[in-house]
Amino acid sequence: MRYWVEAMRKFLVFRGRASRKEYWMFVLVTALINVGVLVLAVSSETDSPGQYLMFLLLMLHLLAIQLPAMSISVRRLHDFGASGWWVLVLWVIPFSILVLIRSGNEGDNKYGPPSRFS
Repeated sequence: MRYWVEAMRKFLVFRGRASRKEYWMFVLVTALINVGVLVLAVSSETDSPGQYLMFLLLMLHLLAIQLPAMSISVRRLHDFGASGWWVLVLWVIPFSILVLIRSGNEGDNKYGPPSRFS
């Protein structure tokens, strides 16, 4: 837990290094928090205010954790000699893949008819 707290305190520190243990303990604690809140949300009565509150807490946590996660990722990349800018590639690729694997429009669109291979 102390690694997670330390990472949260260094949320604006993009210089220096983070060890494997520091990074993975941060990831583990963050995942446990997310799973815990998600379990509470799912186990709440359907459409109850408690369920909505748990999902809201989960979304707020996911938003709040972005900057500390990026910071510790940059410091982790520094630990093995890579530029911190690589974190942008590592964060953009999953979203790019999601966009590229979705199905196309049915029928014609402004770019022409569907591919004959679809």
